[in-house]
Amino acid sequence: MDTAGALWQHEGPTAADELLDLLPRYLSDDLHGRRALPVLAAMGPHARPILDRLDRFIASGHRLPGTIGDDDAELRADEMMLAAAIAARERIAG
Repeated sequence: MDTAGALWQHEGPTAADELLDLLPRYLSDDLHGRRALPVLAAMGPHARPILDRLDRFIASGHRLPGTIGDDDAELRADEMMLAAAIAARERIAG
């Protein structure tokens, strides 16, 4: 994920297709999903092709597969992921 952000910062829109092929795969990943969303948000309108996928993720009520060992902490992690997805969607949609 670190390289995805660096690639976007360095290459900009010329890297959009490559990043849009890679980053959406990580939306439901409890470790990398939170790191993919800021890159998608930074891409702004260049990430619009994944809006339908992001909308499905937001609407799904998906619970992250990770186990923290504390139900409250797991719920907070899910809520933070949802908030990050909604914020990314707003930046992408403009």
